[in-house]
Amino acid sequence: MRELGRTVVMVTHDRDAASYADDVVTMQDGLIA
Repeated sequence: MRELGRTVVMVTHDRDAASYADDVVTMQDGLIA
C-alpha cells in the first residue's frame, strides 16, 4: 500500500495481525499508551 500512497487503519485485538503493520498504536485503559 505504501507504494500506492495509501494508508490503512486496522483495529484489532490480535497482536499477530498487528505485527504486519509498520506502525502500531496501543491503548491501555482507554488511553493511547
